Amino acid sequence: MRYIASARTDLGCVRKNNEDSFLAEPERGLFIVCDGMGGHAAGEVASALAVKTISDHLAAQEDARRRFATDDSEELSNELMRVVEEAVQTAGRAIYHQARSSPEQAGMGTTCSVIVLSGKKGILAHVGDSRVYVVRNKALYQLSEDHTYVAEQVRRGAMTREQAAKSKKGNVLTRALGPVESMQVDMMLFDVDRDDRFLLCSDGLHNHFKDSTELLRLLVEGSTDSSADRAVQIARDRGGEDNITLVVVEAQDVAPVDEVDSAAARIAVLKRIPLFQAHDLRRVGEADRCHAAATRAGG
Repeated sequence: MRYIASARTDLGCVRKNNEDSFLAEPERGLFIVCDGMGGHAAGEVASALAVKTISDHLAAQEDARRRFATDDSEELSNELMRVVEEAVQTAGRAIYHQARSSPEQAGMGTTCSVIVLSGKKGILAHVGDSRVYVVRNKALYQLSEDHTYVAEQVRRGAMTREQAAKSKKGNVLTRALGPVESMQVDMMLFDVDRDDRFLLCSDGLHNHFKDSTELLRLLVEGSTDSSADRAVQIARDRGGEDNITLVVVEAQDVAPVDEVDSAAARIAVLKRIPLFQAHDLRRVGEADRCHAAATRAGG
């Protein structure tokens, strides 16, 4: 199993500082995008702290990922999912306690989208409105769900997508790392096929691609480097109101799957609703507590 990745971050055309952070380490199968929020540059502190904490936590548990690469049994799948979720929760607690100890950083937080790839499987951990997509067999799938007020209203049937697009509450997060000590993390276990391309990105990128066909074309044409460069340029050309961060990952040299375990069968899995497993349902109530605290101040 081998992965190649291209990562970019850009200030954009309006912001005075970059509150996004990312990590792309193909050799570890670890990819992260975080979009920070908070005044006095606290957003960039939160996102950087999240990336470092998650990376350090998973480095200390690297043996779990290595064992999972050769044995993706249910037992080891659950073990690695717990490790990844705990890494994200640890990051959330670190941000929360740092914010409480520093008045200038009070209320800071960050979105967080993580994928860990190992063998023929991957694990997604997600909080906020950054996104994770996969391109498989020339089709684009969004693996993550936005944790915003308008997205929640659309899912509940209380608002149409057209109304959501016009809402002034489009940037209000219902979940983020940092505003509360513990937060529900969306977790997902997924298959990885040869030639899959994954995109992790902040909303400073995906807000400029309302047409999924355009985003699909961008991701399938050329190298990961050229896709990343073109994506940043398009976001800037369309206003670049926010920081722009993305990681493009391509799966290479994956052993061919057999006829039964085909790409088509795996695509069917991606179409199942709901996409996510709530890995710890005890935390569901935290979303409402976070709602008032997680309105963006920047990033």
